[in-house]
Amino acid sequence: MESQSKKAPAKAPPEVTFERAVERVRSQIAIRNDIMRASLETAQRLQEGRGTFMLYSF
Repeated sequence: MESQSKKAPAKAPPEVTFERAVERVRSQIAIRNDIMRASLETAQRLQEGRGTFMLYSF
């Protein structure tokens, strides 16, 4: 068998890595906001005619 040397993937510069991290955080915040908005809308619909509802957040 031939031994193949595995090349390590080239690391991205810190600026690119930081931008990717910022985009990931923005995406996660947008997803969280969508979930919270949907939860609030659901709680409001359930509340109609049934009294108060508590909505908890993490």
